[in-house]
Amino acid sequence: MIEVCPRCSCRLGSPLKSGRLVCANCGWSNDPPPSKRGVTETKRSPVVELLTVCSRIIRRTFVYVVQVIQTKIQDFRSARADAPPTGKRLVEGLSDRLNALEKAIPIASDEPRWLSIEEAFRYLGGDPSDSNSVVTTENGSTTIPFRRFRSLTSVTDFKAFGLDADLARRDAQKPWLRWTIEK
Repeated sequence: MIEVCPRCSCRLGSPLKSGRLVCANCGWSNDPPPSKRGVTETKRSPVVELLTVCSRIIRRTFVYVVQVIQTKIQDFRSARADAPPTGKRLVEGLSDRLNALEKAIPIASDEPRWLSIEEAFRYLGGDPSDSNSVVTTENGSTTIPFRRFRSLTSVTDFKAFGLDADLARRDAQKPWLRWTIEK
């Protein structure tokens, strides 16, 4: 029996249960490494290899397509479940919405609504976005463009155009002009 490793000359330990001697220093063993004696691999032609790879690609593509179709079907089914009601429930829902909208619409009053400076200029027939657009006073003596109309500050200036002005509303950043109520 060998007591010293033939490769590194180190002392060998006791044999393994299989009876094999292994060097702890360099890994040498008295048995040859296991070979692929039982597995004999035959060389395949490149065409066969190519066909094998193509079949794997086709199989994976088919699995992917099937999964995508299943996902789309599930999405479609869940969308149908969440679809709006039909028939009588649809009419009732629309009726309820219409009633709510009718209640939300303010009832017209005799008092005119408050207007912003732009809305008042439009009410008088001007266009605030057009620099050539002008409005005329009620008596027709003065015409001014929007930039001058916007700079008016006096209540009497706006009275000339047939508008009431509330300076307290203007200071509160609210619409502050309305047309004059005829009494």
